Amino acid sequence: MAAKYSETKSGFADNWQRGKSLIECLRYSLQQKSHCDVTFQVGKDRKSIPAHRLILTLRSRVFEAMLTGPLAEQENIALPDIETDIFEQFLIFLYTDGAILDSKNAIGLLYLSKKYDVTPLEQKCVAYLESSISSHNACVVMEQAHFYDEHDLKVKAMKYICENGNTVLKSPGFTDLCHSCVLEITETDELVASEEKVFEAVNAWSEAECRQQGREITPGNKRSALGKALMNVRYSLLGQTYFVERVSPNNLLTESEENKIFKNFVSPDKSVLPFKKEPRCRAGNLITAEQFENVSEILYTPSSAEYRTVFCVNQTCALQGFSIVSGSFGFSVFVCDEDTGVSVGKTSGGKRTGCLVEFPKQVRIVKHRKYSLVVRFHKGHCVQRGELSDIAEDGNFACRFLNNIPSDYHDHVVLSLVFRV
Repeated sequence: MAAKYSETKSGFADNWQRGKSLIECLRYSLQQKSHCDVTFQVGKDRKSIPAHRLILTLRSRVFEAMLTGPLAEQENIALPDIETDIFEQFLIFLYTDGAILDSKNAIGLLYLSKKYDVTPLEQKCVAYLESSISSHNACVVMEQAHFYDEHDLKVKAMKYICENGNTVLKSPGFTDLCHSCVLEITETDELVASEEKVFEAVNAWSEAECRQQGREITPGNKRSALGKALMNVRYSLLGQTYFVERVSPNNLLTESEENKIFKNFVSPDKSVLPFKKEPRCRAGNLITAEQFENVSEILYTPSSAEYRTVFCVNQTCALQGFSIVSGSFGFSVFVCDEDTGVSVGKTSGGKRTGCLVEFPKQVRIVKHRKYSLVVRFHKGHCVQRGELSDIAEDGNFACRFLNNIPSDYHDHVVLSLVFRV
C-alpha cells in the first residue's frame, strides 16, 4: 500500500509533461511561467513578461550577449518601445518556431527579428508581408514599414499603392497614415489614380487628422494639418464642374489660389505654381489604339488641311502621343475637351521618333469624357486612305473613335493614339 501511495505522490497521474512533445513542454513552461529566471518590462505600461535565459540565449546571439557574461543585464529588463502582444508572439516563436502572423503584428515581429537577429522569423515575416499586400492593407503595411524603418518593404508597399492608386486611396488605412507617408504618396508622378481620388483622399485624411489631434474640423485646421500635401493635388487636371462643386466648397484653397486655377482652366499655358499640372501615370503600360482597320494607299496632298479625331476611353489614363503618316511635317496639334472646348494639351512638333509624335507633357484623359485630337497642316503633307475602326481594345482598356464610320474609306493622317495606362 505504501508503494502505491508513493507512486501517486510522485506525480505520474498529475504529470503535465507526460505525453507532450518538446515544443509543447516549452510552450507550457512559457505560458505557465514555470522556472522563469528573467523578466522583461514591456511597453509603455511596463507589463512584466517572464522568460527563460537558456531558451533566449540558444535562439539569439543578441540575447546571449545581453543575458550572459560579466555585463549581463539583471532580472528586470525594460523594453518600452515594444508592444506587449508583439513581444509575446515573438517569445512564442523563440520557444516553438511558430507564430500567428497578421497585417497588424507582422511588421513589429519583423522589427524584433532584426533587432535580436532571429533570421528564421525575419524570413517568415518578409514572405508574409510581400505576399499579403492588398488594396485594403497596403497603407497599413507602408505606415508600419515607415515606423519600423523597414526600407525595402516600404518600397514594395509604395509600388503597390502607386499601381493601384484609385482603390488604395479609398481604403480606411489611408486616413491612418502619418503626414510623411501622405506627402510621399500624393507628390509622386508614378501614382496611377485620378486627381479626383487624390483630392478626396487628402480631404478625408485632413478630417481624420483633426479628430486625432482633438481639433475642430474647420477649413483652417484641415489646411494646417495637410501642409504641403494640399499643394500636391493637381487641381488644374480636375474637371471644372468637379472643382466648382466639390473642391471650392471645402474652402481649403485661398481665393488667390482658386483664381489661378480658374485662369488655367481657360488658358492652360498659365502658371499654377506652387501646384503641379503635369499628369501623373508616368508609370504603367503603353497601349496603342489603332485608328485604321484596313489601309488602301498613301497619297500626297499639296495644300494645308485640318484633321480631327474624336475619341473617349473607358479608363482614366495619359495620352502620350500619336502615330502619323510617314512624310508628314509642318503641323500643330491640339487636344480639346469636346464638351467645354478647352484645350488640355498641344504640341507643334513634340518629340518625334519615326512616325511617333510624343507630347512634351502627357495629356491626362478622363474616362468616358469626349476629346478631340486636332492636327493642322500648314503645307503639303501625306495622308493615308483606308477603312477606319470605331473601337480599339487591349485587355480591359478600350478607346472608341466617335467620328469614324466603319466600312467607309477616309483620308487621314493620325494612324493611332498612344496611351499610358
